[in-house]
Amino acid sequence: MASIKKNFLYSSALTVSGYIFPFITYPYVSRVLGVNNIGICNFVDSIINYFILFSMLGISVLGVREIAKANGDFVRLSRTFSELLGLNAIFVVISLIVLCISIFLVPQLYVYKSLMFIGVLKLVFNFLQVEWFFQGIENFKYVTFRGLSIKILYVFLVFIFIR
Repeated sequence: MASIKKNFLYSSALTVSGYIFPFITYPYVSRVLGVNNIGICNFVDSIINYFILFSMLGISVLGVREIAKANGDFVRLSRTFSELLGLNAIFVVISLIVLCISIFLVPQLYVYKSLMFIGVLKLVFNFLQVEWFFQGIENFKYVTFRGLSIKILYVFLVFIFIR
């Protein structure tokens, strides 16, 4: 029962941080970039998020369930992880191909092609984000500390690179 309480606290901390960190960065970013550039960044980000949504195709939900079922059996756990990661890789490659083609064929995307290609990096790095595995083996401590570390790094990088 203590494990459930700890996992709940870790998960809650990560969720709360998802609301706090934008409060830290958004005023600075909006002041520096201005309304027009924020709108452009949000437009590009929304397009990229559609491709991320397709590339994940439920892997995060299915992954947690299947990894939890296989937890305890190392061979089954390893096979399940490999199969899910391989399936995810296929969808990421398809998404990348369609996204790159779209960037060059859709004039509204081509205008912002430099930002769109930064978004391509977001899509690739999203593939490497395997929180579903750690949630499936109930290692919420790792998920929380990794997520918080990335968010703290993000805040520092925002203040360093956005001028």
